Amino acid sequence: MLLKEVNLKDLKLTDLASVIEAGKMHGEYGGQRAICVMRSYLEFLEEDGEILPFNWTRIKVPKVPEKERIFLEEEELLRLFDSIPTDRIEDLRTRALLETLFASGMRIGEALSLRIKNIDWKKQEAIIRGKGGDERVVGFTERALYWLRKYLKRREDNCEWLFANRSGTGGLKQAAAKYYLRTHQKEWNLDKHITFHTFRRSLATYLMNKKMELKQVQNAIGWKSERTLLRYYACVNKEKARENLKRIANLKGK
Repeated sequence: MLLKEVNLKDLKLTDLASVIEAGKMHGEYGGQRAICVMRSYLEFLEEDGEILPFNWTRIKVPKVPEKERIFLEEEELLRLFDSIPTDRIEDLRTRALLETLFASGMRIGEALSLRIKNIDWKKQEAIIRGKGGDERVVGFTERALYWLRKYLKRREDNCEWLFANRSGTGGLKQAAAKYYLRTHQKEWNLDKHITFHTFRRSLATYLMNKKMELKQVQNAIGWKSERTLLRYYACVNKEKARENLKRIANLKGK
């Protein structure tokens, strides 16, 4: 749009601010994508023989502030789980789903793709097809299996999916699962924005705090890269790192 309004020879580096703003209309990373497209386009023009008014390599891709990575402490998790009523089957399903997400470290899409037959109740595990199509084994705790059994016992349908929709005619959709998650937000009394991914992050933090080896945590969560795990863990534990620094580096005496 900008190139239609401004002649190439009149284009200035300062004009790229409007490109960034226009890109932001398309999401959090829209400004970055818009500048990357602009750089590629100017590079193409230069290679095609056009005379550019400035060196396109001087265009800097804007940085996006790193998101706060929300996770729940053990006490917060217990308070959250226990606050969910289980009188209605929809609420019981939500309780079983959240317990499963924390216990297994699965992504919400992975959990909702499970069929009942996928679970080996004796081994307390299941084989799932994760992100990128790779198969991996996820484990379940006794606590999670307890809530899954309780939920399945209450159901009166023959649906093959582990988490069935309200009518029992198919699997629960992510949008519906999110709706039921939101209905309990006020009950939790937590000053945090809780998403399904929060439980995956919380498990990773919980395991690291329990001194589990990095490779074991990586395998349990299903991260391909140790670097991803370290970057994530370092981020969520900044406050704890500062506390430990003050405690460990506090020299005796005056």
